[in-house]
Amino acid sequence: MSKIIAAHKLLMNNPKKIFITLGRNGLLGFIPDKIYLKIAFKLETGYNINFKHPRTYNEKLNWL
Repeated sequence: MSKIIAAHKLLMNNPKKIFITLGRNGLLGFIPDKIYLKIAFKLETGYNINFKHPRTYNEKLNWL
């Protein structure tokens, strides 16, 4: 039982893990792709993605 509580505490303190867990389980399918990519990119890299003028390799991959 303590493992379950520890897992919940870990998820509640880290929004990145919550987002990834929900996405992997298919529970974020209602979110449009562009918005999902913006949120995931910000959580992973720490800066906002620029779809109009992608400069970094990661931005260009997500733009495609």
